[in-house]
Amino acid sequence: MTDLALLIPDIRLIRYLDSYRDAPVVRDGNGSGEIRIGDRDRGLDLSVTGAAIWSGTGRRGSEDGIVRAERLNRFCQFFQRTGTRLNGFAPLVGKPETPGARRDPFLKRASEILTGPDGGFAGRTTVFAGLARLAGLGIGFTPAGDDFLAGVFLAFSEAGIDPPGDLQKSVADALPRTTTGGATLLYLVLQGRFPAYQLSFLDNVTSGMDPERVMQELRRHGQTSGTDMAAGFCWAIGFMQSAAATSPDAAG
Repeated sequence: MTDLALLIPDIRLIRYLDSYRDAPVVRDGNGSGEIRIGDRDRGLDLSVTGAAIWSGTGRRGSEDGIVRAERLNRFCQFFQRTGTRLNGFAPLVGKPETPGARRDPFLKRASEILTGPDGGFAGRTTVFAGLARLAGLGIGFTPAGDDFLAGVFLAFSEAGIDPPGDLQKSVADALPRTTTGGATLLYLVLQGRFPAYQLSFLDNVTSGMDPERVMQELRRHGQTSGTDMAAGFCWAIGFMQSAAATSPDAAG
């Protein structure tokens, strides 16, 4: 038995992983404060009695809403200018029809989803169900499409808006077709609970950190996961701002 001081997911996630087709056996010891990762004969036993539960919820800083929004826009404008030089889905921000899509089949498919008739972008529609087609798109432990979607949900959380119901349902239905890591990520963000690096990203941007330094921090997370998440975040922020600007209320 190994004693660790760590943040652990709550039992809902453990039970979800236990039932997932590709997951290792994960047991919570019937509430005894013990977790086994592995099979019945071999595995890692963890004692998590007294460990803090990771909530994954963000916290608001002392800056007011206008300053916070200005800093978010500043970063996303920087990301839009520099994203075309990055790998992954970063080139999608601001210009979905990116030239790089001709070389990357995953990027090409993502571009089609964002600009297609049932994507979230075409015609300024609010139908988001098509975005769930990004789930499982790409390679790696968390595919780029999953990271992008996580950024979209983070943007809704930052805006204080509940994600559209059709988006939530379609992403939940898509969990079985992505990787274990991707499904875990999306399962949590559907509940408004985000990984630590995403919350740090939000803190860095809204505290006024230089955008280049924010990008450096993002590039340290996975091959492209950090910047793929930021791409989804900035795409959703831009979409919501555009939708608000063209709404009848704005016109009036």
